[in-house]
Amino acid sequence: MLSARERVERVLKKLKLVSVVPVHKVLGDHTKKSFSAPVVDVRGRRFFLKVRLMDNPVEKIFFFTSYTVGNILKKYNLPLKRYTPTLLDAELGEIDWLLFEYVEGQEMGSRKYYDVFKFKRDDVKQIIEILRCIMDFPINLLPKGFRKSGGDFFEHLILREVPFDEEKLLRYFSSSELSLIKEISMDKKILNLFEESASFFQHGDFDPRNFIKRGDNLFILDFDQARITNKFFDVAFFQQNAFRKPRIRDLVLNGFLRFCKISEKERFILDLMLFAFNFLEIRIFLNREHIYKQKVDYKIRQRITEKRVILCKNLLARLR
Repeated sequence: MLSARERVERVLKKLKLVSVVPVHKVLGDHTKKSFSAPVVDVRGRRFFLKVRLMDNPVEKIFFFTSYTVGNILKKYNLPLKRYTPTLLDAELGEIDWLLFEYVEGQEMGSRKYYDVFKFKRDDVKQIIEILRCIMDFPINLLPKGFRKSGGDFFEHLILREVPFDEEKLLRYFSSSELSLIKEISMDKKILNLFEESASFFQHGDFDPRNFIKRGDNLFILDFDQARITNKFFDVAFFQQNAFRKPRIRDLVLNGFLRFCKISEKERFILDLMLFAFNFLEIRIFLNREHIYKQKVDYKIRQRITEKRVILCKNLLARLR
């Protein structure tokens, strides 16, 4: 079996490319599950290369998903195309790799530090437009069997994605609130509602770290976790990651709701998604707090978690 470094070096040799950052340094960042770095050819042209490092079904699905979306955007002149780097070449097989157009600009988030959120008020209009373009992506262009997230995903998000440790959760929630959360996550009517509403394309990881800003223009990267699901997935996911900038968070949600007129039933789904993602983050914090206490941004994580708890309690009151 090839090592991670051997995989990357084999692809670089095949494509006659050189990594801008030394390969061992990129692989040393253990927040990454793939080699993702700018590369150059003999003429000095820059590209962005992704190489799958892990031999497991989940990572293979991620690369297949990104490959599928990239090819569709390359073939069809969809509105989303203007906000995404072009997929130039790819190979799926023993070693999966994807070669993209290189977009030089400012990263809007960071994988290493929790408090990096560089969006400004001037970016809100484009964020909303990208949400619209993603929602308008025609799902009939996707292959049969493309990843879908309906009722099972909602239940998984609340109960199984991260351990539902009642002892730890009692720090923030009452026993009756935790019982209600369990009831909601297993309610057949709610699960069926999620199943019925899973008819929209969504990015699946609508996070600041997947945005690049070049000049005044935003680009969204990494469609590895794209899926067919409800139309609120991405905007709710963005809200989950926007506690550092509440004004931006509110402007994006309000802007989204202006162009996406929703019914009372759809507002219920949106509230459930907002709850599920933020409740997930609370559980992540509680389960990893012993690790976070050693990090410089622990106090920031703690404050944001406390704000998430307030939001979740307010949402629970509406969902009763």
